[in-house]
Amino acid sequence: MKAPVLVDLRNIYRADDVAALGFSYTSVGR
Repeated sequence: MKAPVLVDLRNIYRADDVAALGFSYTSVGR
């Protein structure tokens, strides 16, 4: 895997903050 992946099931993280840390971010319900 080239980049760490974060799947946010509870929508507790802000997408721009997570992306700034280098994560590939997916949220459910947004």
